[in-house]
Amino acid sequence: EEEEEEELSREEEEEEEERRVVKSNRGRPRKKPAAKEEDEEAAEDGQAGNRGKKRKAWTLRDAMDVLDPECNFNDIHNMKHSAIAKWVDSLPEDKKSRVVLASSSKYESESDGGEEPPEEEEEEKPAVARPKNEGLGERLEEEDNVPELYSSDDEEAEKEFDIKEWLESKNQAKNLRPVDHSKVNYEPIKKAFLRLVPEIANMTPDEIAAYRSTLDGMKVRGKNIPPPLKNWFQCGLNDRTLAVIKRNGWKAPTPIQCQAIPVIMSGRDCIGVAKTGSGKTGAYLLPCFRHMLDQREIEEDEGMIALIFTPARELCIQVFLQAKKFLKHIGVRGAAVYGGAPVADQIAELNKKPHLVVCTPGRMIDMLCANSGKVTNLRRVTYIVVDEADRMFDLGFEPQITKVMENTRPDAQRVLFSATFPKQMESLAKKHLKKPIEMVVGGRSIVSSTIEHFVELREDNTKFLRTLELLGEWFDKGQILIFVEQQDACDALMTSLIKHGYACMTLHGGMDQGDRDSTLADFKNKVSTLLVATSLAARGLDVQDLNLVINYDAPSHYEDYVHRVGRTGRAGK
Repeated sequence: EEEEEEELSREEEEEEEERRVVKSNRGRPRKKPAAKEEDEEAAEDGQAGNRGKKRKAWTLRDAMDVLDPECNFNDIHNMKHSAIAKWVDSLPEDKKSRVVLASSSKYESESDGGEEPPEEEEEEKPAVARPKNEGLGERLEEEDNVPELYSSDDEEAEKEFDIKEWLESKNQAKNLRPVDHSKVNYEPIKKAFLRLVPEIANMTPDEIAAYRSTLDGMKVRGKNIPPPLKNWFQCGLNDRTLAVIKRNGWKAPTPIQCQAIPVIMSGRDCIGVAKTGSGKTGAYLLPCFRHMLDQREIEEDEGMIALIFTPARELCIQVFLQAKKFLKHIGVRGAAVYGGAPVADQIAELNKKPHLVVCTPGRMIDMLCANSGKVTNLRRVTYIVVDEADRMFDLGFEPQITKVMENTRPDAQRVLFSATFPKQMESLAKKHLKKPIEMVVGGRSIVSSTIEHFVELREDNTKFLRTLELLGEWFDKGQILIFVEQQDACDALMTSLIKHGYACMTLHGGMDQGDRDSTLADFKNKVSTLLVATSLAARGLDVQDLNLVINYDAPSHYEDYVHRVGRTGRAGK
């Protein structure tokens, strides 16, 4: 009984003591019991072994020790919150997952290299953060809150700036870093390979002007323009290249080739404007081969020598196939880089160190930026061609082309070709070229004289019946190409033609690259002689036996019509 009385008295004293403590703590922040708090926090962090040790507030220095030990703390001690967020965002994924652990850790074990603070009875204080100017690197005297990257005071002030910085950081991988050419020691190169034979060198200015007038009324503009050539043997090409030219059945140079080849072989920048099917591809490929053969071999950390830009994937493949006929015979390597194809295969081709790369702008920029520029680079590029230059600028590729040209050596040779060259594009093109020579064959934006044109004004409900009449007349005479404006109209017309017994295929931008390649190959190989396409197929595509072009939907502008009808009447046919 005495023991029970003593126990009751002790319990009463403990209850009285607790009441006194509660009264003395009124107005102060309530704090969880130590054991319960430690259990909860240890369970959160998965660190039950740290139970009972002193809690330590999170700091930026602690997180940096875990995430990036080599980073200099003093460099980012006073960085803005947005910059710290950007630094954390740039970390690898495996370290990003540890940011939460670093920022929510309440204990620091001896195995982590932490030192236990001295055991002192700390007086309870309200949760108060230090002023903003003391930086995130300082410890916060806040009991249960992890410091946020954005505080309520400066969130609105930094919001607009943070968005811009975020976008720049996201687009940085796709942007070429500008090159300071004054700090680069480029090796000298040779660009002038023209040696005129006596027959051409002895021509008087009047004879040269008279000869140019026979080349479809060619007009030239510039200073010190070389005279035009008359046959392949005057081009300065080696025997192997001439043998391939003969094997391909190229009997004589076309008008644009007669003037463009000597201009490019002399090392000058130039602008070539000629009608469709006039041989512009050969005009810039043949001097390109001579230019590449004079350069030294490509080393391990160097890229291509010649770069040819095209606006469409189909044109890129076509130009590369044309160049491939020469590459294996003259001993140089080539590659095609375009969107829609597997990236791994194209990277493998670039790793073989090709001398010539035919590409589309978007995919080429991706390759130049891939793997921090280790896939390929522009250090050795000395010959740049922009084919279908006006279309390239119309499609919005000017920023990509400008970046590439600015990052290539200043003395690189630049050549622009197209079937149309409006006045507004001329000034835009000339800012990339140095004292260019302009060559115009047959006038600007002109249609080939070998094509007959027929115009019929019809209601929409009669166009399809008239198309069936034309197909009945021309279907057995050769291949036929029908142009429409929209992708859905393309598929709908194909369905209607198949229902009426005409097997046909479609070609438009909504198709996968593999389907587009196979469709184009089947049409060229005459697996199917009827193709319905959008204007995507109008640029540079070369089909030998194409006899009829039907504009089912009228083109939106004159230059588009020039390229559409230029699919027939090619090479003088």
